[in-house]
Amino acid sequence: MHSGVPADAVRALARDLAAAEHAVVYGRVGACVGGYSTLVNYLLDVVNALTGNLDRPGGAIFPSPPIDTFGMLRKQGLDTYGAQRTRVGGYPDVLGQMPAGVLAEEITTAGPGQLRALFVTAGNPVLTVPNSEGLARALDQLDLMVSLDIYINETNCKADYILPTTTFLEREDANIFVQQYQYRPFVQWTDAVVAPRGDVRTEWTIIRDLSAKLGLVPSSTPFIRRLGPLGRKINPNVLFDLLLRSGNAGDLFGLRRNGLSRRRLLAEPRGRVLRDHSPTGVLPKVAKRMGGKINVGATRVLDELDRLVDDARSNADGRFPLRMFGRRELKSLNSWMHNSRRLNPRTKAPALLMHPDDAQRYGVQDSSEVVIETRTAALTVPLTVTDAVMEGSVCLPHGYGHDGSGGWQRANATRGANSNRLSLSGPGALEPLAAMSILNGIRVRVSAVARSSPPAS
Repeated sequence: MHSGVPADAVRALARDLAAAEHAVVYGRVGACVGGYSTLVNYLLDVVNALTGNLDRPGGAIFPSPPIDTFGMLRKQGLDTYGAQRTRVGGYPDVLGQMPAGVLAEEITTAGPGQLRALFVTAGNPVLTVPNSEGLARALDQLDLMVSLDIYINETNCKADYILPTTTFLEREDANIFVQQYQYRPFVQWTDAVVAPRGDVRTEWTIIRDLSAKLGLVPSSTPFIRRLGPLGRKINPNVLFDLLLRSGNAGDLFGLRRNGLSRRRLLAEPRGRVLRDHSPTGVLPKVAKRMGGKINVGATRVLDELDRLVDDARSNADGRFPLRMFGRRELKSLNSWMHNSRRLNPRTKAPALLMHPDDAQRYGVQDSSEVVIETRTAALTVPLTVTDAVMEGSVCLPHGYGHDGSGGWQRANATRGANSNRLSLSGPGALEPLAAMSILNGIRVRVSAVARSSPPAS
């Protein structure tokens, strides 16, 4: 009973799911950042499929956005998996994206393909990537680092150049990517509210101008790249308008009377709800590569079950008996909202949460300072004893640890401990199938802070 849930309760829950008229098993970030994240997400889909709750009303459904981003990736051959492998660790790409969990090693490991220059857009990987201290040291070894941002933070304080960008109030904006996750299709396009301050420019303008100097076309889309210099004129507003007008809710360039376009949406700044809910019965369209069927026996994923069993059996080492997981605070997403007084009203760092039975077992007290350790690192953090976490686990929110090197006065005052110092990067440290960083389920131990003895009188 490694999960702490009795087997009979699991069986009863499975029967209830199968018998329910409408049901869905759902997971998000917490299911994506553990050591078996691909397996967990796969099994979520399998349970929905086997209980008849996939692609049906009241179950797990597929969105029907006005711009089908995933469909476009598929049509252009960009929905890749394993088309490329990382130089360090041999991890696969997912949709053309390479894992940040080997970024430090790609910088520091010599040889063909060594990463020597880095552009960071609106990011703070020194706080949000595993082995944060290792990455911070690696950034110092780059030949060139450029940051596009509105803040100076722990990462871009190491940049050679920080290029200031517009805020969302200083540019046109559209909710493109979140459309893939809306059960009620909604689209919004807003005009700039205020004029840009000083010399700030949009990210697109900066990337376009730099690309022109380098003779490149700033796009991952093969069609636009083939246009050469003409492709630089297709900015995000033009591209979004073309995709919107040719989509399932578009005006088809005047052929559909009440269809959408950029011009029409700018006249409706509150946006438009396109329908009450997404349609069902679309599985054959979504699962094109498998003939409209769901493969519930994927060998590479099911092999993870053997690794899971072996891992559970090997948990006899009492040196690190606890499992640490993170948490997102509702008003503080990752690290980038900590500088807002309204979103981050606290004046001191958040605490480590621990169950009362564990606190008694390991001799630590509520509101005291404790040391939380892994095999490679240690942090000193305040402790809160609470039954809000399960026995055998501890919880530390991620995204904190602002060290004063940036310009975030509010965030720097809060400070806190960076939980990613306890996580690992590099070969063998990531989830093997999707190369996801392992940020939950980290094996740790917790002890009281050692107090030095007073000097003898």
